Formats: sequence, structure tokens, C-alpha cells
Amino acid sequence: MNRVVLPFFRQKILPCGRTLLRRVFSALFLLVFSPFFLVIDIFSPSQPEHACASHMRTRVKLLYAYLLFLAIVSVVAIILYYSSTQEARRLETVLGNFFYSAEVQRDPSQEIVMIVHKYAVRFDLNPHLVLAMIQVESGFNPHARSPKGACGLMQVTPLVWRHYNPKSACNGRHAPGVVHGDDCIFAVESNIRTGMQLLRDLIVHFQGETGAAIEAYNAGLTNVDLEKIRPKYQETRDYLQRIGTVLAPAAREEAEESLRSATGSRRAFHILALSTLGLWFLFIIWVIRHLPQCHAL
Repeated sequence: MNRVVLPFFRQKILPCGRTLLRRVFSALFLLVFSPFFLVIDIFSPSQPEHACASHMRTRVKLLYAYLLFLAIVSVVAIILYYSSTQEARRLETVLGNFFYSAEVQRDPSQEIVMIVHKYAVRFDLNPHLVLAMIQVESGFNPHARSPKGACGLMQVTPLVWRHYNPKSACNGRHAPGVVHGDDCIFAVESNIRTGMQLLRDLIVHFQGETGAAIEAYNAGLTNVDLEKIRPKYQETRDYLQRIGTVLAPAAREEAEESLRSATGSRRAFHILALSTLGLWFLFIIWVIRHLPQCHAL
């Protein structure tokens, strides 16, 4: 059987494969260098009438390759534009201009750090962001209680506590110092877990807009207007500024790298956009140069 298969492979399959590879390579070569060939064709002298038909077929192939090249460049430019725009919006959403020099960063206890990292994995949250929120919310004081009744490290309200802990014996309305074991609004782990679960649900609600979720965590879900650039309340603006300040040391390198990436993408988009305009201009010149010959044929 090998005596039959091997000659067939050598005589039929191998030559077809080589021919296919040559055609693919020729097509890729023509595609990549089509702008260069188009420039040569624009300034090439007119062909004799008997050679026009065959030369026109070559020009048609060149034209198809050039238009495909132009389409690829345009698609890449559009992708770069949208990716760089989304990255810039993400940076503005998370940090924006929320850097405020008056905030002093505090060091949390090892227990708080471990708990935050534990639930950061569960709820897919940035632990640095959560620690910054805890510092701004309570200053890492597990017994903190606001005039509005928000309690604990993440200033969880009684309403939020009962929503996420419906079977808890704690109603979330008692004063600090009275702790119902681990099942209490002032318990370190339970408070952090509830606050991080609320933050995750807010991020999901706002379709990944972390800035809007943080704003809603402070001001309430109904007080967030995505159409407005600035938050509704001055208190919320100060809150976001303070979080940005605490985040700055931990996130500076990441933010700078993301900013450099977004800036590089924008620069590449501008170059591609100008290149695309130049390619279209070149195509128009080619059409003006050779369209009369096509009509003559």
C-alpha cells in the first residue's frame, strides 16, 4: 500500500501544496506591498494598446489587494481608537482627578488586610481599593458609627446589613461595644464581607463602572447620575478625592503604566488615521490616473 500512496503523494499532493504555498505567499506579498506597487503604477508610463488588456488584469489584482490592505488598516485604527478611549475612561472613572494632598495614609492591622484579600478573591475586587474605602469610611476603627447610623469598618447601614444577613440576630441598630459575636454589624469580618458584597453588587449594577459604584456606596444608588461628570453632592466629591489620595501610592505605578498604554494607543491611532487618509488620497489619484483607460477598454 505504501508503494501506491507515496508516489501519489509525491506526484499529486506535494505539487499542489507547493503551488498553494506559492500563491499564498504571492498574495501576502502583494497585499503587504500594494501601496508601494500602487505608487509605481500611478507614475508608470502608459502601456501600448495591445498590452492594455493583460496589464489591466494585473491592475485589478493590485486594486483588490490595495483595498483589502486599506480595510485592514482602517479596522486596526478603529480598534485602537475604541480600546484607547475605553482605557482612558476607565482611568477617569477609577481615579480621575481624585488626588488630594491632605489625606494621610494609615496602616491597617494584619487581620483587616487578610480579611480584605480573602473576600477580594471571592467578590473580584481590588483589595487596595477596599482598604482605601475602609480608611476613608472609618479610619480602620471597627467601632465607628456615623450620625446616620452606618456602622463598623465599612460603615454598613442597618438596612444593608439586614439585606445581606437576613438570618442574623443583630439588627444593626445597636451602639458600638455590644457585639453579638461574629454575627454582628460591628464584627470585623462580617462588616467587611457585607460591605464588599454591596460594592460588588453596585459594580455589577453599573456594568463595571467602578467610579459610579463607589459614588453610590457613599451617596446611595438613587443619587448617582451617569450623565453628569461630577458627583451630585460635595460630600461625595470629597469622599472620592480622599479615596484617590489613599489609592495613589498603591496604584501610581499601575495607573502610570495604563496611562502610558492608553497614550501609546492614542498616538498609534493618530498615525494610522493619518496613514488611512493618505492611503485613500493615493487611491483617488490612482482612479483619476487610470479611470479613462478603463473606459477606453
